[in-house]
Amino acid sequence: MSVAIYINQASEAHALVSWGIRFARADFTNLIVVVPKRQKQAEPKFDPLLLNARDQTELNKAVFASLESHSRENIVLKELVSAGIASSDHDRVLIETIELIAQQPEDAFVEEIGKMDITKLVLPVADAIKTTPEQRGWSQRLYETAPCETMMVRGAPPEQGLNVLVVCHQENLAEAALRRARSLVKSDGDGSVTLMFVRPNDDEVAESIAEAHTQRILSKLGSDRKNVQTDIVLNDNFSDALDGKDFSPFDVVLMATRHLKTMKTFFRLDVTSDLKTDANGTQTTIALATMRPAVPLGNRFRRSFQVWVRRVVPQLDKSDRVQLVDRLQSGAAFDFDFLSLIALSTIIAALGLLDDSAAVVIGAMLVAPLMTPLVGMGFALIQANERLMKTSIRSVLLGFAVAFSIGAVLGLTVSTFTSLPVSAQMASRDSPSIVDLFVALFSGVAGAYAMSRPNLISALPGVAIAAALVPPIATSGMALTMGDFTLSFGALLLFFTNIVAIVLGTAVTFWGVGISTRLIKSRDGNGGRPPKMWPRYWFIGFVILSFLLAIEMQVYNPLYKSPPQQPVPSDVQRR
Repeated sequence: MSVAIYINQASEAHALVSWGIRFARADFTNLIVVVPKRQKQAEPKFDPLLLNARDQTELNKAVFASLESHSRENIVLKELVSAGIASSDHDRVLIETIELIAQQPEDAFVEEIGKMDITKLVLPVADAIKTTPEQRGWSQRLYETAPCETMMVRGAPPEQGLNVLVVCHQENLAEAALRRARSLVKSDGDGSVTLMFVRPNDDEVAESIAEAHTQRILSKLGSDRKNVQTDIVLNDNFSDALDGKDFSPFDVVLMATRHLKTMKTFFRLDVTSDLKTDANGTQTTIALATMRPAVPLGNRFRRSFQVWVRRVVPQLDKSDRVQLVDRLQSGAAFDFDFLSLIALSTIIAALGLLDDSAAVVIGAMLVAPLMTPLVGMGFALIQANERLMKTSIRSVLLGFAVAFSIGAVLGLTVSTFTSLPVSAQMASRDSPSIVDLFVALFSGVAGAYAMSRPNLISALPGVAIAAALVPPIATSGMALTMGDFTLSFGALLLFFTNIVAIVLGTAVTFWGVGISTRLIKSRDGNGGRPPKMWPRYWFIGFVILSFLLAIEMQVYNPLYKSPPQQPVPSDVQRR
């Protein structure tokens, strides 16, 4: 297990090498220095970067010059140890220099990092922290996806002595940052750690709350807590709290964060006015660093699965996404066209059910417009599109109300003026089964995939037939006014089962073709944090509902069964 740094610019060599040596000394491990070499070849590969290649490029010169600037009492090159020129020992960091040879080394490093046996990765600050996946540079992608503990740094720490300021405004990552700061300081035995906890001044007891958070963070450090000083800052704006801080007593300002907006704010800090003067009278800048802990095993598996899925499944390009969103927004709206189609579909379905005609019922399925807002709900769930979600839910609810009302009126008319019995087509919809649940689930998958591909739109009529949304509503409305309450409830449950399964199927499909949570722009024009929480809760809710429905179908389904008066047709005719 080693610490790794990746250097692709000569100007960043000294800072990255200094950080790498610091970490390797703190963790009593080796350091791997990776530099790129652009070369056309089929597969990227790692080769040793030897001393005799130090003058080949400016980058190589900068890397070896930085290594030589550090004391030989602290470091030793693996090449020299292998050649018998030097010896390794536990007091010195063993450094291996290697080249990554590829057409695009940075992109190759992003792909290869998971195969390397490393515990920590040190990266230079991205030129610009981007909020959209398409714009993120290689270092930002690594910061977000590398499985090991990862840092992004600007500036170099001093070789001896280290005073670290750990900045946090969230409790969950503060412990990792404090432990990292303590390990860096303890490796020298000379330095200090200060915890700066920032909290909004939104209550008269805000300071007491911040103190409680701080003590809870320190309690997780055990015996090391006595060596950490604390500084509580009450400020409603995190950026203002940082801008007003005097950083001159510190060598390093460290923050643990995964949030892009916080990183952008942090690396915009101007610390040039807080220059430090070392023992030799030389002015040095204050180093800034963000870190995030190693990715848990479960998250790594999820990430690997996501990468695999998006490699196998063709992803939507921008033009297809534009067309898809346009179709969903227009098709999911409850307007006169939607009202007309849902009314006509219900009337046709009701007549087909009364006449026990599977062909007429199938025709009603083709006319029904409910599939589009359900697909819209699945899309909104993945994209966190609140507006589309509200539009789709409104259309589904109003469409259900219209269809149920029409079914009830027709059922009342039939029971008043005729003595028609409950038909086999109606009786077959007395309750959902596991088969119905899976049919609806895969109907949602097929509907979302067909709607996302312009060349597959012709498959949507078949999806509408498989989904069978309007016939259960018409059955429920007619059965209610015809006096068969068990059948009415069972058909209603079948419709609800279809909705839950279809939304789940569409959500999973849209995730697979590359739809991701959209970002909300803040008022100042900067990218804000994506609204990730409500879609997560909704998705979990739909999953729980599907399990509860499956249990109901297996355990309690017989309670809702009404014996059919005629033989039930085949499954294709049933739906």
